[in-house]
Amino acid sequence: MIKQKNKISKLEQERKKLFALLLSEDPLIEGCYSEILVKCGRSGCHCEKKPIHLVTRLGVREDGKIKNKVVRVADRENVKKLANRYREHKQALQELGQIDEKQREIFKDLIKHKNCGYT
Repeated sequence: MIKQKNKISKLEQERKKLFALLLSEDPLIEGCYSEILVKCGRSGCHCEKKPIHLVTRLGVREDGKIKNKVVRVADRENVKKLANRYREHKQALQELGQIDEKQREIFKDLIKHKNCGYT
């Protein structure tokens, strides 16, 4: 029984950390940030043989489809940081669900052990 209480306490500490992240006032940008190398299409450019121009995109789901928005060079670092923060929030939500499931299993086990039965 003490082991289960310790497990629950640890899960509650993890939950508090996740809540702190999810309730923070820090801004974020929804979407997936990516960097790719492309060919520009201009004749005579050195990229005709091998894609070399860096393009950054932000993939956002709209109406069930992913729409890619090109990110300006001046905005790259900020958009990357804000998109990473969005990913951290999504991960935190997923971890919160896993914690709930673990706690549910522990409580089921506790109830099972407390059951004295009726004969």
